[in-house]
Amino acid sequence: MKFPDRLTLPLVFLAAFGLALWGLNPSFYMDDSPEITTAAATLGIAHPPGYPLYTLLGRLLSLLPLGPICLRVNLLAALSGAGTCLLLYILLSRTVQLPKALAAPFSLIWMAGATAYPASLSSKNGVYQMAALFILATLASLWRSKRPLAFILFGLSLAGHWMTMLPCLGGFGWILYNQWKGRPLPVKELVRSIAFLLLGLSLYLYLPLRSSLDPVINWAHPVDLTNFWHHVTRYVDKNKDFTWDIGLWVQQGLFYLKGSFLEFNGLALLSILGIWALWKTEKNRALGLGLAWAGLLAAVCVFSKFSSGREYLMQNYSIASLAFIPLLAALGWRWLSGRFAALSEFASPLAWALALGLLSLGLPRGSQAGYTYSYDYLLNAWRDTPKGSFFFCKGDVLDFPAWYFQIIGGKRPDLAVLGGGSLPMDWYRIHLAKTHPGLVVPYPVHEKGKEYISGHLMLWMVDHNPDRRLFFTFPDLRDDGMADRTLVPYGLVQEAFGPGTRPHWDEGRAERLWEDMRLRHFEAGDRYVDEVTWDQFLRDYGATRSWMAGYYSKEAGAKDDPARSRKGELRKAIPHLLWAQAWDPRNAAYAMNLGIAENYLGEKEAALRWFKTAAELDPSLVPPSEP
Repeated sequence: MKFPDRLTLPLVFLAAFGLALWGLNPSFYMDDSPEITTAAATLGIAHPPGYPLYTLLGRLLSLLPLGPICLRVNLLAALSGAGTCLLLYILLSRTVQLPKALAAPFSLIWMAGATAYPASLSSKNGVYQMAALFILATLASLWRSKRPLAFILFGLSLAGHWMTMLPCLGGFGWILYNQWKGRPLPVKELVRSIAFLLLGLSLYLYLPLRSSLDPVINWAHPVDLTNFWHHVTRYVDKNKDFTWDIGLWVQQGLFYLKGSFLEFNGLALLSILGIWALWKTEKNRALGLGLAWAGLLAAVCVFSKFSSGREYLMQNYSIASLAFIPLLAALGWRWLSGRFAALSEFASPLAWALALGLLSLGLPRGSQAGYTYSYDYLLNAWRDTPKGSFFFCKGDVLDFPAWYFQIIGGKRPDLAVLGGGSLPMDWYRIHLAKTHPGLVVPYPVHEKGKEYISGHLMLWMVDHNPDRRLFFTFPDLRDDGMADRTLVPYGLVQEAFGPGTRPHWDEGRAERLWEDMRLRHFEAGDRYVDEVTWDQFLRDYGATRSWMAGYYSKEAGAKDDPARSRKGELRKAIPHLLWAQAWDPRNAAYAMNLGIAENYLGEKEAALRWFKTAAELDPSLVPPSEP
């Protein structure tokens, strides 16, 4: 049965959108998603380069009466993913003239990508998903000689994520050059095209105009030309971008190639055949596409520098470039089916079988339908934290959810959240001063040169607000000048007591916090936990439970009667060590600590089993001698 385009186009879009809705994140992923969501919902200024297009579209979706605001803004990522599939279909069926029965399955393969599919499920990676959509839309417009449309699309795309779009200029420029080559300079068309480009770019005016109204989130205060330029160009993050380390370029390039190969379970091999087939028939198109892809690869390798533990971020930044893989793979499939008669007869059914096979692998692996870990972790950490306390955290993993919950959700507005990433920013200090009357805050104003300040700001806040109770989500306070504080476990956080203050250990409350901890999606072996989420903070559940056991051990060491009291405290530590070990069975330290505790309690056989487990996990560990 043949479907006309007026039916096939919406069917492809709705099928892709349905796949995105099936795995849509109901909260937010462990990245910048809560920050992007909060900025969109409040019409704020997001982190550099500001993302004005994504912010404005996110704001529109945040107004829909469809559940929590984080879910509504996530819909923008889903719509962008479905739009990318639609553009793939248009390019394949109309531009390179593939049969619809081949174009449709290869366009839907985009939803099977190891990073492309998750990018359709939460707000931050939706930025890169939208960039993929714009790359394909601009290509489709240029290939069909709709140049004014291509220029306005390119301008809009720069207002979305210019770092992805600018590297494509070599490919786009080559296509334009070949269309204008041998003709008199089309002055009117050129002027019109530039006007369209500027019209799309004009969305950047949102940043200074909105910043002048002092929104809740006002990152870098881009209200004047200098601040605006520094924000949009990411000058304020200059130490995070670009490196002259050629070795790192090579390392990141190899990481990119590996990720590209694994993205669609090896489909990249077929895309190599596709670019060769396109080169044989349409060299200019092949070269234009190749230059765009090469520009994206170079940008990812040269303008990024990540430690091995954060290389996963390269996968996110690379998402847009991966849209070329299903596009070229379809061309490679056409070439193969045209060369082998047996394959030609079943080309379409086999293409559908390939697409369905990849989707059956990719969808369950990438789904975030039960992903609530970032959402729950912070609420667990805030659970029963005394009113009016200081809540200290480091890194965006807790900073950004705190913004969302306090600014959007209205949860725990009494807590003064002092994040290592947010406190240096002027807008956040202003927010603290406004929402916590009486709180002494350094430079709670927009002042030139103090958009970002550094130093021991956490210590400054502690010294100037001595009446606040202190709760930390990290155990080592040396870098913050507070090594003289004593930490006492308090659920997922620890309360700090200053010199000369007697630490208060509320054992009953600490035990109850762990009994009431909300741990959704873990009961039956969760499939939504990815390696990055686990490594970045989920393993901390085990670490903080282990600290609880460590405090009991410390209490045992302080007892005067080692024959009775000491063993009693150690026995209280055992359940917490067992919980930590069951949570993270790959952590050799937990098994070693269990062995030590059992050894002190005289349980030699149990101690020996745990020592053996620890040695198997980490052969460098040596069991302590018997006390």
